[in-house]
Amino acid sequence: MKSLYLKDVAVEIGVAPITLKRWLLSGKVSDVKRDRNGWRIFTKDDVMRIKKYGHMIQEPHNQMYIPGLISETNDNISIFRDSAFNGNKKLPFHRWVPWIAGFSAEFVEDCFRKYLPKKNPSEITILDPFAGVGTTLVEGLLYGFNIVGFEINPYAYLACKIKLGAARYET
Repeated sequence: MKSLYLKDVAVEIGVAPITLKRWLLSGKVSDVKRDRNGWRIFTKDDVMRIKKYGHMIQEPHNQMYIPGLISETNDNISIFRDSAFNGNKKLPFHRWVPWIAGFSAEFVEDCFRKYLPKKNPSEITILDPFAGVGTTLVEGLLYGFNIVGFEINPYAYLACKIKLGAARYET
């Protein structure tokens, strides 16, 4: 049987590798066995369990409705996870700065998934004209997108710059 690694499993279940890693680190899905080098090794049962979690979070009772946003591909109301910063308190990089005016990383991820074209991430550029402490830019960087951001608040700019620098080492 071929070993399944994090990147392979992320592609199979249809999420970014950073999303799957976040689910594992936060305990949203239980972690899997590792090989002698510390790499996660996924079994088919692990993949099925994680797929079930992925389907569960896409159900309406776990997300909030944004009234008035209609999908261009169908007439369903768009569904997003909570946009409030509180979800960031447990995430690497984002928990460093308690910027309550910012979006949650999960909300940003939902926006990427719903509104960005399905093409090579290096062909997509994310522009954040009010970058704050960089949640959108960090998530864009972790997804492999090109990123451009502007921020006039010196404190927020510094936090954003530090988070982006650290995120570059993570990938």
